[in-house]
Amino acid sequence: MPGLIPLIKKVTPDRPVLYRSYIQIRSDLIATAGSPQADIWDFLWSNIQGCDMFISYPIPIFVPYTIPREKVVYLPTTTDWLDGLNKHLNKWDSGYYGYIYNVACHLQLARFDPSKGIPTVIDLYAEFRRRCGKAGITDVKDRINGFLVAPGDWKAVAGHLMDLFTDEELWKEMSYAAAMGVSDEVGTVGNALGWFYLAAKWNEVGVEKHGKGGLKGGEKWVNDMAREEAGYPHLFQIECQGFSNIAGIDLSSRILTWATGQLRVRRSAVTD
Repeated sequence: MPGLIPLIKKVTPDRPVLYRSYIQIRSDLIATAGSPQADIWDFLWSNIQGCDMFISYPIPIFVPYTIPREKVVYLPTTTDWLDGLNKHLNKWDSGYYGYIYNVACHLQLARFDPSKGIPTVIDLYAEFRRRCGKAGITDVKDRINGFLVAPGDWKAVAGHLMDLFTDEELWKEMSYAAAMGVSDEVGTVGNALGWFYLAAKWNEVGVEKHGKGGLKGGEKWVNDMAREEAGYPHLFQIECQGFSNIAGIDLSSRILTWATGQLRVRRSAVTD
């Protein structure tokens, strides 16, 4: 598909081309001259470089060094709250699927493919916990939207699963906390906002010509760009072991927050 970009630009040079990158790109391997990854990326980039904007999954290391940062914006994966996968199950359905689970006795907690960064999340969380210990921070918001257990303590995990299966009030409270902690960026509305903003803005400014026009990304999140232009920027409220403050967060902190689950981030729009 990247091969279409040069064709589009040749036939309709004034048409903005936005390239959506939805995969893990090993930028470290791409930066290694002579590596297979570098050769493949050079081929892809020979076509992609004609795009006006490079829309990446919000992981900075997924963006190769060859891409001008003014072209880069971030847009996360999303889900539809009303999708069938998110529907509530009645007791009969729950019993049926529970029976199937008991027969198969198989549970997939996460996809351990490289793009999920599971080992990295585990390592960074372990380091985070060590730093909390040195700082004398012990209240880690356990049992709010998840459980904290010692590394390798699978019996504790099984016990917490039993807690959720047998204590309906606990399950409701933790489910509510988890739902309320999800950013609107990862839902249908946030996704629509991002794409509507890009469509409207590119229609307004057009492609860059002689230093004029175009939309500069600068590695910003698309939703932030839309909200800031509308005058309703996001506020980040950080609560970590009893400490809280309102502040802007750089990209790395924001990703760390979502990854560990120990820094609870509540995003809200500024209102009058």
